[in-house]
Amino acid sequence: LGRQKFDADTLDELASAADATAQFLERKQAEASLREREDVFRRIFEAAADGLVITDLETGQVLEANPAICAMHGYTRDEFLQLPQTAPLHPDAVDVWRGYVATIRSGRTARAQALVKRKDGSSFHAEAQGSPILYQGKQAALGIIRDITQEQEQHQLLERRVEERTRELQTLLDI
Repeated sequence: LGRQKFDADTLDELASAADATAQFLERKQAEASLREREDVFRRIFEAAADGLVITDLETGQVLEANPAICAMHGYTRDEFLQLPQTAPLHPDAVDVWRGYVATIRSGRTARAQALVKRKDGSSFHAEAQGSPILYQGKQAALGIIRDITQEQEQHQLLERRVEERTRELQTLLDI
């Protein structure tokens, strides 16, 4: 009673409509999944304690900066995004920066330590690790920057103590 036989054209139309609906649903599910992943990555980017910065490898323009890198340098996000690429660098660090960028451009991960500047002109020691990434269709670098001033100060203190102890021992040997 409730069954009808459909002709081939009707079955083809129904199959086509079912395929289109399935593709639509798959696309919507993929879009939702992509939005969720983007949201997770955005939250990680924003919450990271280390400074994170994405820089266009061709122009040197900062494309993205997380709150930690902005606070580290004393800039707002908008100010940081407008900085020339070498603005946060101490003049002694420009050659280190060039080598760092050249390594990333060659497709490899780069590491560097350099003295960098804050907005107020004060300096601090930073360690950077950069990797090549594709960001919004452009070749870019993802930089992870950490303030290592305390580590540098502790290392210098240790070196001074070793030198002092060496002098004391030498004096004892001389006596």
